[in-house]
Amino acid sequence: VGFTAGSVKKRIANAEDESSYLYAPVKLIEQFHVINLNAESLETAIHHALANYQLDVEIKATNVRTIVPREWVVVDLDKIKEVINHIVTRLQSEQ
Repeated sequence: VGFTAGSVKKRIANAEDESSYLYAPVKLIEQFHVINLNAESLETAIHHALANYQLDVEIKATNVRTIVPREWVVVDLDKIKEVINHIVTRLQSEQ
């Protein structure tokens, strides 16, 4: 679960070289285009809502750094969609 203001394709292009992607290739499964909402705030709310599903792992990188990923969750896509729809509906009703 992540956010970019630009192209998703460009954002994940060098995934194998970035700790954010656990130095592994990634595949785009789903994307949501957000209009009239703060995308960064939405991403934060999604991460909080999915905190119980957060990947619990520490990875030793080649540079001896320990990576503790915070943007990765282990949950069904339907649950992620449900959470996103709930949060977007709530945020839109607050406007």
